[in-house]
Amino acid sequence: MKKVLSFVLTIVFAISLCTCAVEATPLIGKSIVPMRASDYFSYYSVAATSGSEGDVAISISIRPKRTMDSIGATKIVIQEKDGNRWQEVYTKTGSNYNGLLDSDSSSFRGSYTYSGTSGKTYRAIVTLYAEDAFGNDSKTVTTNSVVAK
Repeated sequence: MKKVLSFVLTIVFAISLCTCAVEATPLIGKSIVPMRASDYFSYYSVAATSGSEGDVAISISIRPKRTMDSIGATKIVIQEKDGNRWQEVYTKTGSNYNGLLDSDSSSFRGSYTYSGTSGKTYRAIVTLYAEDAFGNDSKTVTTNSVVAK
């Protein structure tokens, strides 16, 4: 019995020595966009549109892979363009009360309107969130820029 066990362990050890390391070769001059899998988000989009009298509307749409205990936007940061730089001008924290988060939902559509200044350029950085009994995930998305009317 000891000889058989010794022989099996020797074979296993010998096979383990036969493995080799493989190094990925970078693609020079090629653009690679990484695919980011998520166990929570099937689809999401965030967009900024210009309304009247300086209003900027941020529209949010999320389709999760299954019903979520909590889903929506946990934070919206409004930025205003100042020359070549973006300056943070307002931060809105999402909650069920203000409609930026929803509970026990299989989809989410929401919006937030910021009262800006006509003629100024704005964009938003939105943190999307989904949570169920198994965990959570978040994505931070920057919207397109718009000039407030």
